[in-house]
Amino acid sequence: MKNKDNLDSKKEKKVNKIKEQLARLRAKLASENKHPSSPPKSKFKKTKDKAKQAEAPKKAKEVKEKKARRKEEAKKKAKEAKEKKVRRKEEAKKEQEAMWRRLQEPPADHCKLLLDTNIIKDIWNIPQARDRLRNYLKKKPFWGIGLFYLTLDRVIEEFIDERSRRSLYAQQYGYNEVCGMLSSLGTFQDFELMTRSEYARKAEELCMSKKHIGRNGIPFSLVDCYLLEYAIEYSCKLVTRDKGLINATKKEIRLRLPNCELTEGTSPGVFNPN
Repeated sequence: MKNKDNLDSKKEKKVNKIKEQLARLRAKLASENKHPSSPPKSKFKKTKDKAKQAEAPKKAKEVKEKKARRKEEAKKKAKEAKEKKVRRKEEAKKEQEAMWRRLQEPPADHCKLLLDTNIIKDIWNIPQARDRLRNYLKKKPFWGIGLFYLTLDRVIEEFIDERSRRSLYAQQYGYNEVCGMLSSLGTFQDFELMTRSEYARKAEELCMSKKHIGRNGIPFSLVDCYLLEYAIEYSCKLVTRDKGLINATKKEIRLRLPNCELTEGTSPGVFNPN
């Protein structure tokens, strides 16, 4: 009988414990329903989506502006690189032209004797012409600073062309052979006619104007005008036996350089050695 009472007592305790657990669980559920711990998940997500939608146009604008800036910077850099390349090319060209001009200018500290076509013909055809020229120069004490013989390539070409036209059966000579013969005078150099130079432009204008008349009432040829202007530009003594060219050169020197002493070795001038 005692054992039976103990079993009933244990059974009752278990039942009461289960009832208490159920009561606590109900109370907890009731409390959670009254005071929710967090907002509904769907509402939070909706708010977050709205914020993202509001920021999207702003971000798209920023990306677009950034892309435009990069494109503009790339365009600017490309333009600067192109301009720099053009500047370098122009500077190199100017430097090359300046160097070429220096090479094409006769030395300033010499008496520069510029030979025309007639003098070259005399030196070529008459053995005494070379000696006459040298003897004439010995009488000029101001010219003893050092003589430099020169002519333009057009003058040599004109001389060769005249010889070819006069006789088809005459012995033909080349450009280098003519230069070699002229080198027998002393220090000699031929200079290329620079058609874009200031003296060439003036010579072309002088020729077109027909201001000066040569032999037989014929206006100066373009080659004669080149020689005249070159002599003035580079302070050369133009050596010629053409009276018209002598008078015209003296006249132009007086007009442009009124204070110039024609007898000085480094001043422009003109003379006939015959």
